[in-house]
Amino acid sequence: MHGEVPEVLAARRKGVAMRTPSSGAQRPEQMRLLELPYRVGIIGCGGMAHGHAQAYQAVPRVQLVCCADIDPQRLESFRRQYHIPFGYTDYREMLQKERPDLVSIVTWPGLHSEMTLEAARAGVRGILCEKPLALTLEEADRMLQVCQERGTILLVNHQRRWDLLYETARDLVQAGEIGQLLELGGSMVGSDLFTDATHAVDLFRFFNADGGVDWVYAQVTYNGRVRYGHPVEDLALVTFRFENGSWATLRTGRIPEPSFEKGIPFGPVTPYCASRLVGTRGVLEVSGDRREPRLYLMRSGAVGWKVVEPGTPHAEPAMVRSIRALLRSIEEGTPHRNDAFHGRAAIEVIIAALLSAAERAPVRLPLKAPGLSVEALFEQLRADSEAEG
Repeated sequence: MHGEVPEVLAARRKGVAMRTPSSGAQRPEQMRLLELPYRVGIIGCGGMAHGHAQAYQAVPRVQLVCCADIDPQRLESFRRQYHIPFGYTDYREMLQKERPDLVSIVTWPGLHSEMTLEAARAGVRGILCEKPLALTLEEADRMLQVCQERGTILLVNHQRRWDLLYETARDLVQAGEIGQLLELGGSMVGSDLFTDATHAVDLFRFFNADGGVDWVYAQVTYNGRVRYGHPVEDLALVTFRFENGSWATLRTGRIPEPSFEKGIPFGPVTPYCASRLVGTRGVLEVSGDRREPRLYLMRSGAVGWKVVEPGTPHAEPAMVRSIRALLRSIEEGTPHRNDAFHGRAAIEVIIAALLSAAERAPVRLPLKAPGLSVEALFEQLRADSEAEG
């Protein structure tokens, strides 16, 4: 903005959202600067947007001021439910007129890149993008590049990094409770790699100190299924090795899934984001998303499982903690657990899995095949399946 007093410019650099009086008020040197909440806009008013809105409303220092959706009826319903002053059917118009400080992008994955770039260029200071970050590495790299150039913090909503269940599991691994981590396993029953298994890949990296992945090998079945505007597999079995030598195995698909092992208190079906972590001195079971989350620990030589209560009672929800951390990142420059770099790392593993299945061979990371098309990989998988009869 032109004509801003130095104090306001300094405040912006420090990450404080400021408002100045109108031009007809006192002279600039006599102005009393007021610190105001961060102005928040939400792009996309569907199901997951409600989680974003509720999380923002739980943080006193932010204020929902605008939202956008191409469906006028859904937009108005969402706006009224959360008492949001301004609604738009064109998100670009919202960005230009309302100039929000923070933006959540809660749309189909194919739109994430374009909307992120528009938000960063509009001066948004923090973007919380739903997963997956993008559908190609080229899109993800462009998002990271432009946000870095514009000084915008870009996050991907792998919010379980802030959930006490998964955080406690990570802490137990880091503390050596199961010795050296050897294997990680989990499944996303009924879902697919891009829609939900991004959480699993991200959690495996989180549990494993965000280590790099060396190579990926996968078997994928595709019969033309589409979700959220892009193709998704029917079944997948993905194995990948971390640079530190540990292994991970992930299953997705629409088939019944038994619990990891008879007697484990997960019930007849493995819950969402449940994981098994195997170390040199024990095993840790992460119960996944359920009403009463639990960690189950069995040390080598022990008989039976020990229940470990995660974290502290009455802790804030994961997304609330994530938003609070975003404010600290803006104001203090502290790293954020959900930095978009981690979102890119997750989709690189997923794209490598599709390439591995198409080539029927292990794929080493980092990927060195620019311009990989997810649609083309899926079509190759379907053509190979049809050719085999």
